[in-house]
Amino acid sequence: SPDPEYPREASQRFKDEKVVLFIVVGSDGVPRDIKVARPLAPNVDQAAIEAVKKWKFRPATLDGKAVAVRINIELPVKP
Repeated sequence: SPDPEYPREASQRFKDEKVVLFIVVGSDGVPRDIKVARPLAPNVDQAAIEAVKKWKFRPATLDGKAVAVRINIELPVKP
């Protein structure tokens, strides 16, 4: 899972802060319906979203079957 590539000035300005995203992990493990729960700045938020779109998750299961779930993700801003 790649880390977000934050713009340089933003990564300095928001160092040690976190972008919080709400996402749905589909039954196939692919993230969908990504929303920003705690925004920092549009370019920082977008970098976090673009990174998470490339991630693959292990799907949740219910009664042995893969199911979609909504989760929160905190992505730290690092320089």
